[in-house]
Amino acid sequence: MAALLGEMARRAERSTSYPYFNSLRAERHAAMLQGVPYSVPIDRRLKYARELLQAGRNEDCIVELERVLQEAFPGQPVNRSNRRYYEVLALAYLRLGEQNNCIQRRDPESCIVPVQGGGIHTFRQGSERAAELFEALLRFDSTDLMSRWMLNLAHMTLGTYPEGVPEAFRIPPEAFEAEGPLPKFQDRGAALGVDVVNHAGGSALEDFDNDGWLDIFTTSYSLRDEAKFFRNLGGKRFHDRSHAAGLQGLVAGLNFEVTDFDNDGWKDLFITRGAWLGANGQLPNSLLRNNGDGTFTDITRAAGLLDFYPSQTAAWADY
Repeated sequence: MAALLGEMARRAERSTSYPYFNSLRAERHAAMLQGVPYSVPIDRRLKYARELLQAGRNEDCIVELERVLQEAFPGQPVNRSNRRYYEVLALAYLRLGEQNNCIQRRDPESCIVPVQGGGIHTFRQGSERAAELFEALLRFDSTDLMSRWMLNLAHMTLGTYPEGVPEAFRIPPEAFEAEGPLPKFQDRGAALGVDVVNHAGGSALEDFDNDGWLDIFTTSYSLRDEAKFFRNLGGKRFHDRSHAAGLQGLVAGLNFEVTDFDNDGWKDLFITRGAWLGANGQLPNSLLRNNGDGTFTDITRAAGLLDFYPSQTAAWADY
């Protein structure tokens, strides 16, 4: 299965439509932009900037858009012609702040709305510039709800919410208050060794090795992200045993279901792939048998379950 998924990932890399290979599409746009002056604001340059943003290459995106605004719209405030460039630039600065603080210098309070305490950014340049740009967008169009939300969020990350937000664009603090008392959950991912960075996917807490402690299994939507197995070390920390468990090369997976399909007392998994990917969604699912020794074996083909249809979920039952 790992070899099959690897070939499908390479095939997707040659495609222009697989949604999560943004850097590859950005490189193709860059090649087509060779020789095109920045003073000509063609649509492909905006597409290039968006691919850079979605690839997490925020600094590259910022350099590109700042140059476009300087050469194609010199000295111009936000207007109908350049608005889209300002919108992407503002998002790139906000994401840069997120990368520099929430990811590289993670705190248990990072990225939890309303942002406060340890979630307030130490490296402030990204959010400061983002706040300036979102405010400029709102002064051009005061009905722009996305920019209004992002402006308030940027000020939260700077510790200047609500006073720092112009009253006309301020979201009142009571909008973030619960109707009644709610317990707070503390993010302990980094302290417990499970703070991986990947796409959304499936997750389960289950005692996969039958030692009395709940382990963690996760999948990621991307064709470049492998499934992860974290063994619980007595409630104190988790150990990433993904490769030791035989999961190397088992990428993708929007979701999965857990059951003991062979009634041997060990929890197995069925990973579903391909949903919401359109023509790129013809991916195989995986049936993983728990071997009872800390490893899993993909027996999809042997079980007669190998097919290539987009799948989102599954259900186990004695039909």
